[in-house]
Amino acid sequence: MVRGLIAVSVIATLLGSGYYLWGRVHPKVVYQMVFLANGQVYIGKLEELGSSFAVLTDVLYFQSQVDPQTKESRSVLVRRRDEIHAPDRMMINTQHIIVLEPVKQDSSLAKRIADMREKE
Repeated sequence: MVRGLIAVSVIATLLGSGYYLWGRVHPKVVYQMVFLANGQVYIGKLEELGSSFAVLTDVLYFQSQVDPQTKESRSVLVRRRDEIHAPDRMMINTQHIIVLEPVKQDSSLAKRIADMREKE
């Protein structure tokens, strides 16, 4: 009985350590950049990629804005849920996806997203 408990404890410890190390070597991708055939680029949490329609939640995109005084253009990160119809997700036909790229957690884009979330 005691040997069984020790064996279970050792196995649980090894599995937990393996899971921890795997997560450090292969950090979980939270956001993906989704490049579509029509030139649009969205950023979000991608789900159900194996089906005909991928689901993108927590969707953001870049919008170009021109400063009226300086006439300089800059890109602003916008949440789709702030639009008039307040969408909480996008269903994207996977045939229109050209490229998927992960957003690294230490990238400047990930930091901008984190800043946006703190201000909410």
